[in-house]
Amino acid sequence: MAQIIRMTGGNFRQMERLLLQMKRIIEINPEVEQVNREVVEAAREQLVFGRGV
Repeated sequence: MAQIIRMTGGNFRQMERLLLQMKRIIEINPEVEQVNREVVEAAREQLVFGRGV
């Protein structure tokens, strides 16, 4: 959770976008059972605000 807050700077709209992207990644990859570092980083890479952070 702390990593998500750092990535988004506590911005609720960015946090919501990141969480939705994480949900999509988990739905697409049935072998992933829970949120982990790889899921968070993959979601960040797909969103504009997460690049280069």
